[in-house]
Amino acid sequence: MGLVQIVVCFSALLAIAFSACPTGWKHHAGKCYKFSTGKQNWVDARSMCKFHNSDLIEIETDTEQHWVRQQALKFNHTDLDDGFWIGGTDWGNEGTWIWEPSQTPISYIVWGQGQPNNRNNSENCLASMKYFDYIWSDEFCDWDRLQYICEMADTSGPIVG
Repeated sequence: MGLVQIVVCFSALLAIAFSACPTGWKHHAGKCYKFSTGKQNWVDARSMCKFHNSDLIEIETDTEQHWVRQQALKFNHTDLDDGFWIGGTDWGNEGTWIWEPSQTPISYIVWGQGQPNNRNNSENCLASMKYFDYIWSDEFCDWDRLQYICEMADTSGPIVG
């Protein structure tokens, strides 16, 4: 085996050994994301994320929102009620939205038209909905018809070469 082949094989092994995200997760800007295919209510969605050592996504910038939207569009949802749970709630104080995973106020917000509307005074969980072109809507937390997005820091090791 020549030197070039050894270098190529070694580089491939390093890429596998130091992959930034677990299998089936997507990497973007130093974070790993898992877009579920199954549907859950908000609490169960968060539990599923925690099972995978992650939590529901906190979308904090236009760049991240744009990337999440691009990924969501790949699902080719046909029902306007399709979408994804994300990590925000206003459980503690109606109208004051926080990221539950980090317990921090949400400073970057992209509401769909007419949102949040707190329908029946009980929409307290945040979702990214097809109806609003994957920008945000407040929804009933016990609604079990949404997929969800988990997020974790990437697990990459040191950069080599």
